[in-house]
Amino acid sequence: GDWRDDGDDVIAYLEAQGVTRIDHLVTSHPDADHIGGHAAVIEHFETNADGVGAVYDPGIASSSATYDAYLDAVETHDVTLYRTQAGDSIQMSGVEVRVLAPPEGYLANKDSNENSIVLYLQFGASSFLLPGDGEATSEEYLI
Repeated sequence: GDWRDDGDDVIAYLEAQGVTRIDHLVTSHPDADHIGGHAAVIEHFETNADGVGAVYDPGIASSSATYDAYLDAVETHDVTLYRTQAGDSIQMSGVEVRVLAPPEGYLANKDSNENSIVLYLQFGASSFLLPGDGEATSEEYLI
């Protein structure tokens, strides 16, 4: 859906799947097309369901109203917020989750896309790479 929809489609989909709690909400980076529904999702799960366990954020700020609404929702509902960088891990039962980027000190003058959270997940024999919106500088860093 469009980021201006404020999470309605995401909330409807998660409810249809029977999701009542979000244990780990990863914010790849602060651009509105990646966080547009975060405030609504946090608000919904904190007030109408079993909450949000933690939010993982690369720590790069944005001056947008969308970013402010997201941080306000985190603060209002006292959701744990982790500044997440390369070398960190996210604890999930049965899944290894390693954070590969962004590095401490950031890349490319703190460009939001280049400093997306990049996750490597290992679940049994399957592995997944979730690269956010990393571009050439992020790709070079990862290799």
